[in-house]
Amino acid sequence: MANVPLKGSERSPMPGAKIVAPADPTERLEVTVLVRRGASQEFRARVGQIAAGKSPGACLSRESGAASAACSVSQTTPAKLP
Repeated sequence: MANVPLKGSERSPMPGAKIVAPADPTERLEVTVLVRRGASQEFRARVGQIAAGKSPGACLSRESGAASAACSVSQTTPAKLP
C-alpha cells in the first residue's frame, strides 16, 4: 500500500503524550470522509416536493444524479480534531 501524506494533516503530539509502543506499519486504518452535497438547494427542493406528495419531475439517471450531487475540492475544508 502506498504512503500518501495528506497536505495539512501533519500533527504534533498532544501535550503529555507518551509513546507506549512502536506503530505497527501493517495495521489497517479506516477513515470516514463526510462531504456536503454539491447541489444542496436542488436536493432539498426535490425532497420537499416528494414529502409534499408532489411529483419531483423526471427521474434522475445515475450519471446526472452523481454529477449534481458531486462535491468539488473548493467545497471541502480540513477536519477539526478535538
